[in-house]
Amino acid sequence: MNLKRSAHEIEFRDGHGQDHTLQVDVWADVGGVRAVLVMRNLHPGELRLHDPELLERAQAAFQAMTQDWLPYLLRPEAEVIVLVLRPPQENRKARAVVLPLSA
Repeated sequence: MNLKRSAHEIEFRDGHGQDHTLQVDVWADVGGVRAVLVMRNLHPGELRLHDPELLERAQAAFQAMTQDWLPYLLRPEAEVIVLVLRPPQENRKARAVVLPLSA
């Protein structure tokens, strides 16, 4: 995997009309067949896979990326895995949640 973008800041609007910003790292394999998006600062609280707010924000952010700049980095048929990273806190490791999103 090669790092295509590091800490790229994006803005997006969620389903409630609120604006948010986050940072995303874009990794892709050499052939452009697989890619991994690592979203940071998406959700302020504890990350839980079935949290509807987390899934809604992630979907809104992912759609903003696919409509704006992601098509310039990845092939249209690329398989995309989306990770939401919780930053490390005192006495806790950084953790990620794999989201059921795909391009």
